[in-house]
Amino acid sequence: MEVPNSDNPEGPLPMEVQAESTGTVDGPVVDDPQSGKFTWTIKDFSRLTRKVYSDSFQVGGYRWRILVFPKGNNVDHLSMYLDVADSVLPYGWSGYAQFSFTVVNQLHNKFSIRKESSHRFNALESDWGFTDFMPLSEMLDPSRGYVVNDTCVVEADVSVRLKKEQEEEEQKRKRKRKVNAAAHLYTIVKVARDADLFEQIGKDIFFDLVDHDEVISFHIQKQLPFSAFKEEVAKELGVPVQYQRFWLWAKRENYSYRLDRPVTPQEEIQSVGQLREVSNKANSAELKLFLEMEIGQDFRPIALPEKSTKDLLLFFKLYDPSNEEFRFLRYIGRFYVSALGKPMDILTRLNEMAGFARDEEIELFEEIKFEPEVMCELIDKKSTFLANELEDGDIICFQKTPKVGTVKQIRYPDVPSFLEYVHKRQAEIDRNIIEKSEAGIVETDSSSKDKPHVSPSNCAQETEDLILEELMKVTSETDIEDKGLSDPVNKSIHLETVQEQIPHQTSSQTSVEKPKLLMEAKKAAKWMIEILGQTDDDMVNENEINAKLSIITSCFIENRFPSHYIKQAETFPTIIQNLFKRRDKIRVLKNQTAKLEEETKELYETEEKMKKRCLRYEEILQDASSKLEILKKKEKELETELASIRQKIAENIERREKLEKPFIKSQAAKKELDEELSKVISDKHEKQKTLEVSKHAEIEESCAFEKALEGKTKLKLIFEQLLAEYSD
Repeated sequence: MEVPNSDNPEGPLPMEVQAESTGTVDGPVVDDPQSGKFTWTIKDFSRLTRKVYSDSFQVGGYRWRILVFPKGNNVDHLSMYLDVADSVLPYGWSGYAQFSFTVVNQLHNKFSIRKESSHRFNALESDWGFTDFMPLSEMLDPSRGYVVNDTCVVEADVSVRLKKEQEEEEQKRKRKRKVNAAAHLYTIVKVARDADLFEQIGKDIFFDLVDHDEVISFHIQKQLPFSAFKEEVAKELGVPVQYQRFWLWAKRENYSYRLDRPVTPQEEIQSVGQLREVSNKANSAELKLFLEMEIGQDFRPIALPEKSTKDLLLFFKLYDPSNEEFRFLRYIGRFYVSALGKPMDILTRLNEMAGFARDEEIELFEEIKFEPEVMCELIDKKSTFLANELEDGDIICFQKTPKVGTVKQIRYPDVPSFLEYVHKRQAEIDRNIIEKSEAGIVETDSSSKDKPHVSPSNCAQETEDLILEELMKVTSETDIEDKGLSDPVNKSIHLETVQEQIPHQTSSQTSVEKPKLLMEAKKAAKWMIEILGQTDDDMVNENEINAKLSIITSCFIENRFPSHYIKQAETFPTIIQNLFKRRDKIRVLKNQTAKLEEETKELYETEEKMKKRCLRYEEILQDASSKLEILKKKEKELETELASIRQKIAENIERREKLEKPFIKSQAAKKELDEELSKVISDKHEKQKTLEVSKHAEIEESCAFEKALEGKTKLKLIFEQLLAEYSD
């Protein structure tokens, strides 16, 4: 861990045991070296309990020293720092240094421990280094060789930049800060087109549609409206704005990268930065788009077809395993289909695009995913696209229907087998890279590049090369070059047919009278090649091997081969033993590789399950978060309403207290009024009774009056009758 020393000392502390140092700077003696090496020998190391400083040394115009904590700086590791030796540094001083520390292994120098770092030293950070340089348990173990006779040797390599370089570095940092300050105002827009798909598919890529690192890029201000960006595209690509339709990309759950949906008119009103935030779930600084455009017969852009919700934009790849002069897999175009349509409806169009006969029988496959394993399924041509679960941006690979009898002649007869081959080849390349990195093989110069990488396949190739080199040196260098054996593939072919070559190649040197011995040598060489290809220890018989080698040696001697062949034959037993050892290593590596592949497959499956669970949990979490936000808003509204209600209650209580006193008085007055009212009511009842009696009397008088009136009427009628009779 590279950290400044937390215990920043004011100067060297007195030590219980003096640490001896040898402080010469390696290299030519100059007044002010730019780089140098300092060696410090610390004696009585186990007795040191406090921090220790080395003698100071000068590099690049500055004086430096090494600071060591023999018991660790509050850790159980050796702590070591590079320190500026000046006790008082001027204000604003700084110096950049690259340095390394080495704890020398005094028993085996190749096991010395070295660590590198760099830092800009200043008045606040005058030391820098490693708090946990190496474990103390390993450091203090006498058998390890880092402390011998209680003495430790530390080397420091320091390289200091000159003032001019520092100024240039400072200018670079300033420019970088300016660029970074303005970087948040811009974004990268990568636009893929059909031309990119035609160029890349089958050449640079086989899965998905395009490598976005190889398409045209635009450096655009985030605040620029997307409509203005379309005008920039029109200027750059010559496609009028009205003939452009942009699509957003999306990474699906199966890790494939496909078109998602077109940019809506509402989104085109927004800025480029807003559209990037909407489309980019990975929080990348880039906005990735696909430009849909149509070219007319005059090779000019034309109007795009209208897209409804039932229309699907599909991409098509052609697989032709018999076409050796061109790409086996290539992109041939895209077009819209109806989701309710059927694949059998587009077969004629696909045949025309591929240059086949219109009625050619073809098979369709959906390219689904690449990792962790290839998934490419046959499409039911009689079902609808919707029933085949196809959607916008999906990829259909098609090929001629293989004829009976031709399947065995073609190594990869259909699309799934070819894609599986590509996947395995890519996995093998990745595995070799991982093995190389784990083995610590780094190709940094021409010498290292000439050394082959050790892997099972390379070991097998090395074995074949050694067999050809040692067993088949009967072939002259000229013959090897003429036969093209410098090519590893041709070497393998030569290996299989070498038994046919020995008699002819040695005919100029061998006696015609001894063909039997040559045949036996040929059979021995063939047997040797076969036995070296075995992987079972039980197949190896040392006596039989020696007998076969003896036959080959006798053949060389009897046929008067040059002496260097005979000497070479004498080394065959050692070579064969080495080859068997290497074969055993190959077997171990193969077993380990198979085991790792199984473990990797299990890990991929577990990862797939975990990612699905994580996606599900994320959906649940997002749903819960949205509901929680709604509940929080409602809670705030209820709290506001509750506060209003509480305020009204307080006001009502205050009003009630104010109204209680007059209410009590009114209650007493009401009681008095009730008593007076009861008296009035009782008086009224008495009056009513009196009125009822008088009324009853009046009724009786009225009845008598009516009876009298009635009698009077009757008398009047009688009188009128009498008067009438009298007048008659």
